[in-house]
Amino acid sequence: MIPPKFPFRPVPSLPVGWRAGLWSASLAVWAALAGGCASAPATPAPVLDLTAAVAAPPGTPPRSGQPAPPTASYEVRKGDTLFSIAWGLRLDYQEVAEWNGIAPPYRIQPGQRLRLSPPPRERGPTVTPLTPPEGPQVAAIDPAPRPAAVLVPLAKEPGPEPPVAEPARVQLPEPSPPAASPSVAPARAAVAPAVVGAPAWKWPTAGTVAERFAPGDNITGVRIVGKLGQPIRAAEAGEVIYSDDGFPQFGRLVVIQHNKELLSAYGWVDKVTVKQGDRVAKGAQIAAMGLRGANPLLHFEIRRGGKPIDPLPLLPKTH
Repeated sequence: MIPPKFPFRPVPSLPVGWRAGLWSASLAVWAALAGGCASAPATPAPVLDLTAAVAAPPGTPPRSGQPAPPTASYEVRKGDTLFSIAWGLRLDYQEVAEWNGIAPPYRIQPGQRLRLSPPPRERGPTVTPLTPPEGPQVAAIDPAPRPAAVLVPLAKEPGPEPPVAEPARVQLPEPSPPAASPSVAPARAAVAPAVVGAPAWKWPTAGTVAERFAPGDNITGVRIVGKLGQPIRAAEAGEVIYSDDGFPQFGRLVVIQHNKELLSAYGWVDKVTVKQGDRVAKGAQIAAMGLRGANPLLHFEIRRGGKPIDPLPLLPKTH
């Protein structure tokens, strides 16, 4: 059978000008794509600047106000304390002590390097599962159990019983009275937290709130304007853990620890009546209002876990 013949029509080719235009357009598209990929800017990783803390004069606590990155550390300088380092970096000094294996009373030495974040958790050994060998598995066949041996006691031959010797009596010496042990002073018990549960805060002084909590503007508490020398009182019961002027931005500063997490701070005070280690009751006078520049003012803040929090929602509505 002869296959039918179909008419063959050649496909018309594009004009030379069109073909050159299409080739130039495709090259332009590829160049644009390649240029866009090459010119995409890379987003740099955030870097914490601790140079302000490092470049400060000896004895001046760090004041970066930024959370420390996981790899950050701090070299202790002369005049530093564990609390001043943690306070300046807005960290909990007890956590910093735990991260660095420092026990109370938290002594540190110049030149010592401190971690500013928790150490990484240790990973256990990696266990690789055993792969069974290829091929047919042959189960081991246990041999037939053997009968257990039976022990038969031998018959005792008749005869007289041997005499039993009477145990000898030994005279024991009279017990002497125990020697008097040297008197040992009992160990001092750890001081329990002053506040159990949520504290019931009170205003530390009378006056007008001139500046509110604004951490973005580096206002880590409230600033109360009053009269020079008016009483400053503890906002809740606790233990004084800092009383010094090592932070220029707060003037003379008193810090009270109320429980494991909560601290209160009183800045720009004068005539301080408490020292580190004192226990104070709620409402007890701890200082008088001092001057910030030419203005009588109290800086009051509350920190939880080393981080400043807004104290106004925690304080009573009225003084």
